[in-house]
Amino acid sequence: MTKRGLLLAILAASSCGDNDPLHSDGVEPSRGTGLTDTGVAVSKDAGRPSTASTSKPTGNANANATSDAAEAVCESFQITSGHAVPEMLIVLDRSGSMKMGNVNRWDPSVAGITAITAQLDSSIRFGLMAFPGSGGMTNGRGARCAAGELEVPIDLNNGPIIAAKLQMLQLVESTPTAPTLEAARAVLNAVQAPSDFGVKGVPYVVLVTDGAPNCSVDDGAGRGTGGFDQTAFEDTVEAIEALAKDGIKTYVLGYDANQDAQLKMSLDAMAVAGATGDTMARAVDNEAALVAAFQAIAGTAISCDFKLDEAPPDPSYVLVKVGNQPVRYNDPDGWRLSADKRTLTLQGKACTDLSRVEGTAVSVQVQCTIVQAI
Repeated sequence: MTKRGLLLAILAASSCGDNDPLHSDGVEPSRGTGLTDTGVAVSKDAGRPSTASTSKPTGNANANATSDAAEAVCESFQITSGHAVPEMLIVLDRSGSMKMGNVNRWDPSVAGITAITAQLDSSIRFGLMAFPGSGGMTNGRGARCAAGELEVPIDLNNGPIIAAKLQMLQLVESTPTAPTLEAARAVLNAVQAPSDFGVKGVPYVVLVTDGAPNCSVDDGAGRGTGGFDQTAFEDTVEAIEALAKDGIKTYVLGYDANQDAQLKMSLDAMAVAGATGDTMARAVDNEAALVAAFQAIAGTAISCDFKLDEAPPDPSYVLVKVGNQPVRYNDPDGWRLSADKRTLTLQGKACTDLSRVEGTAVSVQVQCTIVQAI
């Protein structure tokens, strides 16, 4: 059966009720057999005759058409959807101050990032960049303002890869935030949309740091100055603003942001430039706080819009599930369709639940019976 015939049969199914003779005559419901000729997945678990006339042809054209329709089979089928999966590049400060003396911000960062990427790597395309980079390292004294390097390219299911890479990283000197964010911009602008539907997710940078920038863009391989560097700070804000102009939002997570006035001013200004709506940096001081910050960001970042490969003929026949839970059409905590019926949007609780579901979170199925009266 062609997809056109299939959709016509589904539309005709709206006239099939419990009083229809065809529903009570003992006829075994027809079953789907795999894929239609257009490649749309067909459910093997549902299907029933859509409409028919049990009378013989009378010679009337309309009657003959009705008789021909008797051979049509209504089969429920899955509509494929393309999800705009967010692209999140974690930019991690590995300067020496992250772990020195009695201060240890590094181990909580590694543990927190490992935990959150393991939890959400099926819903977010994660990547990892660490700074300073390896360029300019001499005699084990650390990096000399080398821009951060891409340690793990952006993709789904990257949790184990990121966890392994974090265990291999070593701390080095200086905080070249500005040149690193310029490198992050290049990485995110080069990311291609997934092949299915060409739906590209919103790109994000999540900057995790414990210090103010101390390497300007022009420092190159020179060592960053100690303490606060006004030029490096201004370059960093400009780099974040450039990201925002490209549609790349930047969240700033800062250690000890509330304990140093100069550091707080720097991080807050960077957060404002990030175009996320934040008016200050998100303060973290341990693994739990870091995970909570990432979870809050993920709740905002994960898109609740799904592009459908075809418009369903009638929303009242469409079953939408988040995980294994059905959600209602035009409900504040359910789903709605765009005017062209090609974009499905989860709302309220259904959208919130999306970030908590692993794997293929949303299914859209056209059924042969009314799912919900409209």
